Amino acid sequence: MDSTRQFVSDHRKGSSISDTFEQVGGNTELADARIVFLGNRHTNEVHSVQNAQLIDSIAEDGDIVLVEEIQANQEIKKKEYEYTKLISKEVRVFGWDDKISYDKAVKDAMTLFTLYDKMKEAHRTNNEQESNTIYSQFVDLNKEMKDLTRKRNEKLS
Repeated sequence: MDSTRQFVSDHRKGSSISDTFEQVGGNTELADARIVFLGNRHTNEVHSVQNAQLIDSIAEDGDIVLVEEIQANQEIKKKEYEYTKLISKEVRVFGWDDKISYDKAVKDAMTLFTLYDKMKEAHRTNNEQESNTIYSQFVDLNKEMKDLTRKRNEKLS
């Protein structure tokens, strides 16, 4: 049985949601919280299921869920977003992110991977001039991306 089915099966049998989620901060019990922050590893699809189940267990219809990757203050339908489509409660979904900076950071990250591969190939073929040129591009883009990420984080804090 895969881990998603196991999680669903366990909770249908009545295991506590606190067996799955760890409360790492706050000044109230989860059931009484007015604001809850959930983290997940995007590559782990089980996290989307778990987060949706947690939201369904504590949210009321009309509550607001804020998500990354969507422009701040933009409302979307929960079924349009990978990480909210499993929520059954009638919550409203808004972005909190700087979408322009986010999209540029993703594009830059992909470019960095490409430059890294080109740099390895240039090094493998002993093409020192090309290797130096690509390395310079890599360093410049990496610095630009770090600056962009810092500015994005400053906006969000």
